[in-house]
Amino acid sequence: MRIIIFIYCIEGAGWFRIGEQEWTVTANQYFILPAGVPHAYGSDETNPWTIYWIHFKGKLASSFAAHANRPIDIKPSIQSRISNRNDLFEEIFRTLEMGYSHENLLYACSAFHYYLGSLRYLQQYREAARNDSDKTIS
Repeated sequence: MRIIIFIYCIEGAGWFRIGEQEWTVTANQYFILPAGVPHAYGSDETNPWTIYWIHFKGKLASSFAAHANRPIDIKPSIQSRISNRNDLFEEIFRTLEMGYSHENLLYACSAFHYYLGSLRYLQQYREAARNDSDKTIS
């Protein structure tokens, strides 16, 4: 099973290329580089990016990667929950820093699956956190 690369730009800018197609990436965008495909990526020289970056694989990996081979916007809004998502990525990182025990790896994988789901199913992620009091009655 080949490795897929996930990159989420939290600030600054960068670029990536898959084959002959090249894209610019800015803050609050992510992309996933498919396994086994020639690619390159890098930070903008005048406005370097800060990124969350991880390699992953698994049975569901291709379903997350399929739609994200171009920059995907995560537009900030009242319901965006971007800071929650960033906190979750940091939690995954801290869990792995604690060691690679079976329990730590299972927790990190479970949390990362949720993290990817929050991006892939963005509308559902945002709407699920809304309070009933936030909804208007028509």
